[in-house]
Amino acid sequence: MNLIGTINNINIGASHEEMISDWLAITIWGGEYKGLTSLGIFNDIEYFQHDDSKGLVMNRNIDKGLPFEDNSIENIYSSHFIEHLSLTQAKFYFKEAYRVLKPNGIMRTVCPDISIWIKKVYEREDNFFFDQYKKQLDIDYWENVVYKEQESIISPIQIFNSMVYNWGHKWMWDYESLNRELKHSGFNTVEEKSLLKGNLFDLDRIENCLSPDKIKNRNLESLYVECRKS
Repeated sequence: MNLIGTINNINIGASHEEMISDWLAITIWGGEYKGLTSLGIFNDIEYFQHDDSKGLVMNRNIDKGLPFEDNSIENIYSSHFIEHLSLTQAKFYFKEAYRVLKPNGIMRTVCPDISIWIKKVYEREDNFFFDQYKKQLDIDYWENVVYKEQESIISPIQIFNSMVYNWGHKWMWDYESLNRELKHSGFNTVEEKSLLKGNLFDLDRIENCLSPDKIKNRNLESLYVECRKS
């Protein structure tokens, strides 16, 4: 049984809220993952179906590579995923993405923009920006390693440190560094975009799947980059 034979669009590192129909979500987790129905294991890969969106979900560690043929995928999307990879892992992922994309295929990458954070820290004029991020530290989640220390995280530089070193983050990006690595991976056309602005298929739907408040807060710190395979 080939579950992914007709898949053209993949959503890498999708959270439960970001899994939508017509896009194969690829993520990794351990234990029970509520809201998903198991479809079984095929070719040594575990598949699920999202109970609400009916989207197909693959439980897969990207370090093992993307399990697709060369030149077989039309669109790749990831949001706040690549900062959870080391530099070595990210380079491997970019090369895999280039390999599986069809000619003229698009990859859109959204991640925290370290240049925005650095600028905000030293301007010290945007209390709203830091307040919105500090509120996220209230979430009792296993990747929130500063959860018990949140009351002592007050100054902009402390909040900045919590963004860099919290939530399983391993490597941060700005446009210059991301542009360089994407081009090293083979992409010739790399462009900075903005929320809901770009050429990716189904962009409005995939970038509007979170709640309005989450979209607004994530947009405050995000870098949006599209690259196309020639």
